[in-house]
Amino acid sequence: MALLVCCLFALIVKNIVCSGDNELYKYANQTDPATEQLVEFAKEHPQDSAPGHKARSMQEAKGLEQGLENLPDDVAQEISARDPDYYNRDLYNAIENKSYPAWELEMDVLTFENIKNINYNKFDVTRLWKKDTYIRMKVSRLIFNKNPDNMFRVSELSAFNPGNLVPGITGPVDTFFRSRRSSYRETQLYRLGANHNRINVNVPWHWNVYDRDGPPPVKGNMKDAPNYYPNSFHGPVPYVDPIRPKERFLVYEANVVDLEPVNYFFNHILDCEQRERLLNNTIPTLLPVSPKLRRRAIRLFTLSDPILGKKLTEGLERALRMPLPPSPEVLKAPSYQQENQ
Repeated sequence: MALLVCCLFALIVKNIVCSGDNELYKYANQTDPATEQLVEFAKEHPQDSAPGHKARSMQEAKGLEQGLENLPDDVAQEISARDPDYYNRDLYNAIENKSYPAWELEMDVLTFENIKNINYNKFDVTRLWKKDTYIRMKVSRLIFNKNPDNMFRVSELSAFNPGNLVPGITGPVDTFFRSRRSSYRETQLYRLGANHNRINVNVPWHWNVYDRDGPPPVKGNMKDAPNYYPNSFHGPVPYVDPIRPKERFLVYEANVVDLEPVNYFFNHILDCEQRERLLNNTIPTLLPVSPKLRRRAIRLFTLSDPILGKKLTEGLERALRMPLPPSPEVLKAPSYQQENQ
């Protein structure tokens, strides 16, 4: 269940699109000297420091109930330089003050007929599903209502496994997911031992297995129940879904569609302001690389969308013509001989 909640949460966060305005420093600790100057900066430059956004999903369904807030790159650098713990404290204080962050958990569903008729690879983990090709269903609500009192007990001992799926959810067919279904359990056996599912943070609501013995915590260790299957003592039996589809999906696609998701995201998901931020954040990442790699990157962006490639080229040319910033002053410590003179 914990895995299902986390997967759904990741799915909703992935599909969030930003719009609207919100207060940036809602939970800021203004008495802290490290953030006081940033709060004053936000008051003096509201347009530059608070481009926050209320969240809406790809089909106008709610996601983050408290709103989604974004920072421009220069303000984010300012915060990280002056106050590296700003966001950790922001989340901690919000929970302590009972302003609990909350999310509506939703699931995007495709029917088998939809899957057959969609003109893109819906099992590609690197792309967003196109609008109007799926059904969105509300599943539950996720609330952060308690700060951990011991990080090791509630975090380091946790074990989320994509192989732990409830009946009715078989998981996607992509190799990325299938490899994790097998590898996660192996790492948890090594890290936490054979009885990691009996640690309090990992104990399922309903659990019938034959795992036993090994390192603690073993608790009752299943007492004298049989540890083999099949048996004559009413032990658990494997679950078989009688309505599980027998048909297998084969996905065929050509490399020509590899850049199509980028084009769709740039033109149909992002608004004008978000496209501008994407350009401004991409250009600095291309400055340190060699000219050869820079040309290859620009070519890929241009193949994805000619306008995107053109604007990146123009912005990169302007950035390359700008003089380099002066080197920071380095304070040299006195040598041992100078100290003893």
